[in-house]
Amino acid sequence: MNSVSNKEDFINSSMLYLDELKSASNFDEMLELWRKTSIPYSMGNLDPYSPDYASRVMDIYKGLTNSEYHPNNELTSTKQSEQDFEIGFPWISGNLRIVAEELAKPVQILQALHQSGKSGARIIEFGCGWGNLALPLARARQDVTVVDIDEGFLNRVRRKAEKENLTISTHCGEFIDVADSITSKFDVVIFQSSFHHCIDFMKLLSSIRENVLVSDGIIIFASEPISNDIKFPWGLRYDGESLWAIMCNKWLELGFNHDFFAEMLFTRGFFFERVPAIEGYVGEAWKANRFDLLFDFGKWELPSSYDATFYPGNAGETGRFCKGRSLLPGLRNVVGQAYELCFVNYGTQRLPIRMDGETSESLVIQPGRTESVKIRIGNEAVSIRSATFIPDEQCGNGDTRELGVNLKSVRVLSA
Repeated sequence: MNSVSNKEDFINSSMLYLDELKSASNFDEMLELWRKTSIPYSMGNLDPYSPDYASRVMDIYKGLTNSEYHPNNELTSTKQSEQDFEIGFPWISGNLRIVAEELAKPVQILQALHQSGKSGARIIEFGCGWGNLALPLARARQDVTVVDIDEGFLNRVRRKAEKENLTISTHCGEFIDVADSITSKFDVVIFQSSFHHCIDFMKLLSSIRENVLVSDGIIIFASEPISNDIKFPWGLRYDGESLWAIMCNKWLELGFNHDFFAEMLFTRGFFFERVPAIEGYVGEAWKANRFDLLFDFGKWELPSSYDATFYPGNAGETGRFCKGRSLLPGLRNVVGQAYELCFVNYGTQRLPIRMDGETSESLVIQPGRTESVKIRIGNEAVSIRSATFIPDEQCGNGDTRELGVNLKSVRVLSA
């Protein structure tokens, strides 16, 4: 693994890597280069929500490709032979491991839909590609609409659907254009290996929330590069395969730090939730839940600085336990909102709590009681101060943590 500190060093190191790729004599050699190459770099101290940050990302892209990015760079349906295109990926790879991994991806999403109670929901997939998810959903008698910028892929999906007497609606265009103009509402939006190809992803999420999703709708992000292993908030990925995709195909290959993604989704009106991996085949997926419904606080993927101020809930219970002082995110650039918080006292003594946000609220929760409270949110973090108890001293269960009240569920309301 190489490590560089600035844009120029990163681009120079990447060009040396490109020379190595060109010298590879077969796919196995290229795959080995992909796997052993990583060139981490810094994005500096720019505000990741600012236009300057996005401009820096695109400047690095231009340095790697010697061209400006355009979404049409993602058109790939003509890069295979006609026969291979009809057979489709992953089958044309001839690699059973790759086939197994690709088959696991729709299984993971089908499980997430089932567990979310979304069977029979209206589903729209952005970036359907080969149709490896859309077609199984349609076979399962789901109401499916797909979006792709590549008309060739959409034609393929339509042909496959017609052969099986399936109904799949299609829209050709850039993600934001479709999200802004579509007249239907959907219960589920899905991105599978496609969200990271959109440079204006924050605008896309806002458009989806306002124009595409119903009030209790969800977004699923599957096989997307969201990880705290990515050392900057967001930007062009620096692993070998991503660098190959950027430099050789001119694709946009963004990656997102987990904490940034969780915070960014919150500013766009969503709670962030984990979807389990299928071990050995496909990593974790993620789900965004609109603010409109009461949400199990134990499932909220908080940025780590906030998560560290709570204890996890007990097995089989909802929520998390407050510590002596716990923190919830403020709403960056969003005003006129309020938290609705539902607390439970699992101790045997009364627990006073105080909350400080744009306003302050205090209450005392009696043993075994559940109480709800609303507090206005500004840009700053909301502080929750709770009296604590030690479960082992009350019931001898061996739990020596100093627990405050349990924050069971949360909702964000318009003020």
